[in-house]
Amino acid sequence: ARLFIECLETAGADQFITVNLHSQLINRYFRVPHQDLSAMPLFAAKLKVDGLSDLTVVAPDQGGIDRAGDFAKASGQNDIVVIEKHRPADDQTEVVKISGPVEGRDLVLIDDMVQTGRTLMTAAAALKKQGAKDIYVAASHFVYSASALEPLNDDANIKKIYITNSIPVPEGANLAEKFTLLPIEPLLADAIKPLLTA
Repeated sequence: ARLFIECLETAGADQFITVNLHSQLINRYFRVPHQDLSAMPLFAAKLKVDGLSDLTVVAPDQGGIDRAGDFAKASGQNDIVVIEKHRPADDQTEVVKISGPVEGRDLVLIDDMVQTGRTLMTAAAALKKQGAKDIYVAASHFVYSASALEPLNDDANIKKIYITNSIPVPEGANLAEKFTLLPIEPLLADAIKPLLTA
């Protein structure tokens, strides 16, 4: 990440706007002004429109606590549930502990990036075992090249998945009804407009 940023800065970039960086540690690599926008208010607003404003917010791992907190704040929630996981291998996850009450509740899993979908599916299965009702997902970036569409669409534990168009939907990719795509253009426009008038 640092090399990529330094290349762009050397080429003349004097300001950056990003959306939900995977790690907040990346912020330290910018030597010029930088805004990291959050898609969480977009998700909170859409879920409210869909009648899903009373969901328990869940972070699928320790690294997602801040994002889940942003969503909770935007949706008027106070508490979040945190899943502690263990990775026996790079492509495997195991749930070690669920910190917070989920039994009998509708939940929303908050994530920044979906690649294979295994983390979300493992988390959803563990939450169902703990007595969770309907489980929704809100994730900023969907990586279509990692073949997560079909497994997530077929996963009976996840009711609906909200993603943004931060990564364009490839030609031929079929987003089933389970997926709702939110545009981030308004979010970017709101960040760019003040720069044009400065």
